[in-house]
Amino acid sequence: MLNTEYPETDDPARRFAEHREQVRLAREAGFDLVGIPHHYSRGPSQWFPPLLTAAALAGEAGSMQVATTVFLLPLVHPVEVAEQAAMLDVLCGGRFVFGVGSGWQPDEFKALGVPLEERAGRLEEGLDLVQRLWTGEPVAFRGRHYAVDARLTLRPLQRPRPPIWMGANASPAAIRRAARLADSWIVSSHPDIASVERHLETYRRALTECGKPFPAELPVLRNVFVARD
Repeated sequence: MLNTEYPETDDPARRFAEHREQVRLAREAGFDLVGIPHHYSRGPSQWFPPLLTAAALAGEAGSMQVATTVFLLPLVHPVEVAEQAAMLDVLCGGRFVFGVGSGWQPDEFKALGVPLEERAGRLEEGLDLVQRLWTGEPVAFRGRHYAVDARLTLRPLQRPRPPIWMGANASPAAIRRAARLADSWIVSSHPDIASVERHLETYRRALTECGKPFPAELPVLRNVFVARD
C-alpha cells in the first residue's frame, strides 16, 4: 500500500517519481498487489488522487493487481466513479480491485458539501449504482441520495465486474455491511490483533447470515516502518 500523503511543501513530481520506482521494485520483488489510499489535499498534507494515481502507475504494476484501499465513495458521484473505474480496469489489464469505504473525517465531508451523517446511505446507493452501470444496461434510479438516468458505454474489462472490497473499522454495523455488499472486508490497521479476532467473528456470522462463503482473500492492513536502525 503506497503512502501517498506528503507535506504540502513537498515536490509532487519528485514524490510521484519515487512511487514509480517503488511500484517497479515491488513488482520485481514478487508482490502481487499495490494499494492506493484516498483522502483529499487539505493543509498541512497533500494527497495524490487515487484513481488518477492508479492510472499513472498501471504501466509499472505489470501483472500486479491495483486496488483502491479505500476509495471514499460517498464523496463522489457514482456515475463519475463508474466511468473512471471502468477505464482504470482497462488500463490495468483487468486487474483492478475496487476497494471502497464510507469515510470518517468531518472536514472532508464539509469541504465537498456532503453531510457526514449520510455517508453510510451514500455508500450503499453509490455502490449499487456503480455495479449496475458497469453492466452497460440502462439505469433509471431515484433514491434517497442519487437520481440517475444513464447508460455507461465504457465497461470494465473484467466480467461481470472487478472485485469489490469494503473497508470497515470497528463498528459491527460496518463490518456486517462489508459482508453483505462486498466480496471481501478490508481489515483496518487501527484495531489491535485481539480486536481484529473479535471483529472476524462478527464478519463470519454476517457471512453465514448472507449465505456467503468466507472470501478467498482477506486483506488486512498493518502499518510497517522501514528504517536504517
